[in-house]
Amino acid sequence: MLKFVHHIQYVVNNRDEFVAYMEKNFGLKPDELEEREAGSKHALFKVGQTEIQVSEPAPGSGQAEFLAQHGPGVAHVAWAIDNATQVAQQLRANGNTLRGEQGFTQSPHGYLAINIDPKDSMGIHFQLVEDQR
Repeated sequence: MLKFVHHIQYVVNNRDEFVAYMEKNFGLKPDELEEREAGSKHALFKVGQTEIQVSEPAPGSGQAEFLAQHGPGVAHVAWAIDNATQVAQQLRANGNTLRGEQGFTQSPHGYLAINIDPKDSMGIHFQLVEDQR
């Protein structure tokens, strides 16, 4: 079912400092820099078939709360899958609660995501992604 790590999302206090760190230490420049309406800032790095997503959350957001509680670090690891509809049905049949409309969310990056409620997955945010790009 799991094919490879599609992306890793880090939450950080300062996106621009993280971007500078990545360039200085690993020679990586972001493929995308983005600022969203709510005030969050994002960077996207492509490393082979895996993406590194960096998010500086908007004040008062759920991610800002996560950052305040846990500090900077991994928010989630997303695994690439095929046939999200079938996988979602199987996960529900196994007793998992899925977040989003009918268990799916649409990413601004063009993929369909299944987010398993952490209460059903030992407190870990599992995200499964069918990339539709």
